[in-house]
Amino acid sequence: MFSVNQFKRRVRKWMEEHPQGTEEMFLQYCEEIIPTMNYPAYCWLIELSVDWYRYQSSSPLPFPDDSPLKQTKNAKTFRQ
Repeated sequence: MFSVNQFKRRVRKWMEEHPQGTEEMFLQYCEEIIPTMNYPAYCWLIELSVDWYRYQSSSPLPFPDDSPLKQTKNAKTFRQ
């Protein structure tokens, strides 16, 4: 059975392990991890993931772990 959450975890891990990867490599990886029988139902997920990859690739370096911007659980942090 295909799990969207498992897909997301694997995609994030791939991005962490392949910081110099290309969009084509990423797309190929996404297509490989969705089973053939589930592909028609989840092709939207690949499109969404590629858009996310493009965004992440064009973003500046991530915030440090101690940055208040990294801590998004509490929305009040941004209003104070």
